[in-house]
Amino acid sequence: MKRLFIIAILFTITALSAIALSDNALFIRANDLYAEKEFDKALDNYNELIERGVKNANLYYNIGNCHFRKNRLGPAILNFKRALRIDSSHKQANNNLKFALSLTKDKQEDASDGFIGSIWARLFSFFNINRASMLSLILFLSIIGMIIFILLKFRNREKSVPVFILTILIFIFTLSFIITVSRINSYNSHKPAVLMSDSAIGHSGPGEDFSRVFTIHEGMNLTLEEFQNDWALVKLPNGLGGWIPNDTYLKVNP
Repeated sequence: MKRLFIIAILFTITALSAIALSDNALFIRANDLYAEKEFDKALDNYNELIERGVKNANLYYNIGNCHFRKNRLGPAILNFKRALRIDSSHKQANNNLKFALSLTKDKQEDASDGFIGSIWARLFSFFNINRASMLSLILFLSIIGMIIFILLKFRNREKSVPVFILTILIFIFTLSFIITVSRINSYNSHKPAVLMSDSAIGHSGPGEDFSRVFTIHEGMNLTLEEFQNDWALVKLPNGLGGWIPNDTYLKVNP
């Protein structure tokens, strides 16, 4: 029985290694096709990786680049945002997203307002889930260690300095924890979407019989608020809201 168990483990490891090598070979082949400007063929290979369950920031970034080179702003923006959903610190995806947004007819800007908002946006972008979680864990252990240190070494001594250090650690941990929770909520959110159709008319209600509120174009960032039949209530970056058909957009988090 023990021998069979070991054989099963070895077989599983071998199979997983073979799959990983196959996925890597397909990824390299897709990159070669992209370099040869065979963008549609490269997309076929990248999409096959998606179907195999491979999901990482570089894969979505490359898919976005293929669409961008084919002048498909909607799919390009969508996949750059999907790359940043996985790794918000992906500098190339962030730069390409900003450039793609600048080319849309609606001339969007993906920036935060104000000095505090700008600092928060940079922190939020730099600390992806892994970084934020690791920092929170390190700070939590540091706080526990500092508390033990104070109890053992400063029991009958002045504690102002170590308590001050502990206070700073707690403050930074709180900020890190908030970023971690925000990143997890952002990753799991199904609200962000991107307009895929050439244009869409926003109505005051879920149907074409309602009055027109706005007209938007391919690549517009949307926030999904509510659904009714085949319509979705969306909010635009400028805060304006309206109902558009469900078949005009795709979710960043499918």
